[in-house]
Amino acid sequence: MVASASRDMTVRIWNAKTGNCEQVLEGHSYGVNSVVFSHDLTMVASASHDKTVRIWDPKTGVCKEVISLDFYVDALSFTFDGRGLATSTGVISLTSHLMSSTEPVIPSQPSTVSGLGLRDETWVTTAGTDLLWLPPECRGGGAAVSGSMVAVGCPSGRVILLGFSDAEIAKMLS
Repeated sequence: MVASASRDMTVRIWNAKTGNCEQVLEGHSYGVNSVVFSHDLTMVASASHDKTVRIWDPKTGVCKEVISLDFYVDALSFTFDGRGLATSTGVISLTSHLMSSTEPVIPSQPSTVSGLGLRDETWVTTAGTDLLWLPPECRGGGAAVSGSMVAVGCPSGRVILLGFSDAEIAKMLS
């Protein structure tokens, strides 16, 4: 499966083998600027300039949760355990009925996020350190982070996939 975010306020789930659109996820009131699958592929998270993050079931297309924020996020990545979302502004804990706990959603205040991230669609970052500069022709088409992978959508329609190993990141930081 492949997910795409769109300025038409939708997220689309595609069959990577056939190229067919399997689901159209609707609910955001502004364009969607980031989308990511959970590591086990059971959830999709999307972020929009409407200052919400939505959690979806990619098979049914049902929105399982809407997280309202005081700010919008540019990039999303599920935490390794799937209990939170690392965003361009901090880590958001997921809610009770998604995670079988009674804890409410607690959006963090803007902060540095550990792991890979994106800053202003200009830099791939980790732990607040710029790792890789993205040239102008690779900006403005959206980007997503999942674990050690970064997908960058270019306005030309090209998608660039970048993979980083822990050793590579450690070397860049030293």
